[in-house]
Amino acid sequence: MTLRDYLVDLKKKCEDHVGRILFGQLLEGCVFLYDNIVAQRDMKSDNILLEFDDPEEVPRLVISDFGCALATGSWLVKYVDDTIDLGGNRRTRAPEIVSAQPSPDCILDFSMADTWAAGGLGYEIFTKINPFYSRLDSAKYKEDDLPNLPRLIGKSICTVIHDLLKRNPTERILPHVAANVVCLSLLRLGGDFQTFLSSKGLNSIINPVMIPEHSSTTLEMINRTAEKVLDDVLCLMSAETMASRASPSTTISKAERQLRATFLSRLNREHIWAAASYFLPMAKAKNGIVESSSFSSLAAAVDKVSLDSGIVQRCSAMILS
Repeated sequence: MTLRDYLVDLKKKCEDHVGRILFGQLLEGCVFLYDNIVAQRDMKSDNILLEFDDPEEVPRLVISDFGCALATGSWLVKYVDDTIDLGGNRRTRAPEIVSAQPSPDCILDFSMADTWAAGGLGYEIFTKINPFYSRLDSAKYKEDDLPNLPRLIGKSICTVIHDLLKRNPTERILPHVAANVVCLSLLRLGGDFQTFLSSKGLNSIINPVMIPEHSSTTLEMINRTAEKVLDDVLCLMSAETMASRASPSTTISKAERQLRATFLSRLNREHIWAAASYFLPMAKAKNGIVESSSFSSLAAAVDKVSLDSGIVQRCSAMILS
C-alpha cells in the first residue's frame, strides 16, 4: 500500500505517535540516500510504500520508484536546456530546482532536494494534506505561507518540518539531524526527551551569556555536563529498545524498534546535539540585544560556543559547507 492510500483510508488524521514513526522512517531513508549521493527526485506519497499485517499495526515504510533518480556519484547536473531531466512531479521539486532557468552556465545541486520534499511529506503524514500538491507553488511560496501544523505533534517536530522546507538549501537542516529529532522524541523512560533534559539540570547550568567570554572553566563544565546527559540519553534509548524485544508488550512496535536501531547504528555526536537544540527554547533578540532570560543554558551554549568535543550550533554547523 502506498502512503497516499494509507492516509486516504484513515477515517481521521494519523495518530501523533504513528505519524512520528512513519516520518522518522522516511527521514532515515533520506539519510541513506544522502550518504550514498543518490537523489530520488520524485519524493511523493504515491512513491512511499508501507507494509503491515494488521490495520492496527504501525507500518514499515520504504522509499520506492527510482526511475527518475540521480545516481552518478555527484549531486550536480548541468542544466543547459529544457531537454535535461529534472525528475518527476514539478510540484514536489525543491525551490532551487524548479526555479532554475536553463543556460550554458547553469549547474543544479540536488543534494538537499529530497530533504525538502520530505518536509512536504511531513505535512501529509500529520495533516493528510501536502500543501505543495495544490495550495502552494514550490517556485514562489514564502516560508510564512506554510500552514500551521497540529500542536499535538510537538514544537520540535513542527520546527523540523519548517526547517526542511527552507527555500534556501544552505539553510535546511541535514536529514540526519531531522531524523535524530524524531527519534529522540520517541523516548519514553522518565517522560519525554524535553522533560529528561530538564530533569538532568541543563536548564539550571550557569547561563553563558552572563559569564566572561573567555571563561573556559565554566564552558568546560557545561560541556562535561552536556556530554554526560548525551551518554545517559543514548543508554536509555538503547535499554528501552532492547527491553522491548524481550517484552510481550506491544508498546514499542516492530517498525519503531527498527527505526530506533537504525538511529543508534549511525550516531554522530554533533548531529545529536544539533537535534537536542530543537527541544530547548532558543534565545530571542530585541533591538539587536539578546535577552538572557530567554536562554536555556544548553541553547545558549549551542548559540554562543562551538566546542570540539560536542556542542555545536544548530543552524550554522549543521548546514552544508
